[in-house]
Amino acid sequence: KIVMAKTATDAMARGNSAQEAAQAAVRILAERTGDRAGLIVLDPSGNVGFAHNTSRMAFGYVSRDRAPFVAVRV
Repeated sequence: KIVMAKTATDAMARGNSAQEAAQAAVRILAERTGDRAGLIVLDPSGNVGFAHNTSRMAFGYVSRDRAPFVAVRV
């Protein structure tokens, strides 16, 4: 509907952090469609960003030191 991955990628290309880009993509989705979703993004340096407008979101990634991180955000 809004091509969330491209929205986040474009935001990072404009200098936003991965976190800011994920938040912007979820906000734009909600504003334009009223839909609910979540998004996990990585920037070229490997920094993680995640955002959601659902009641909770499970996510996980592997850090630079190869330690897994898994959580449910409410």
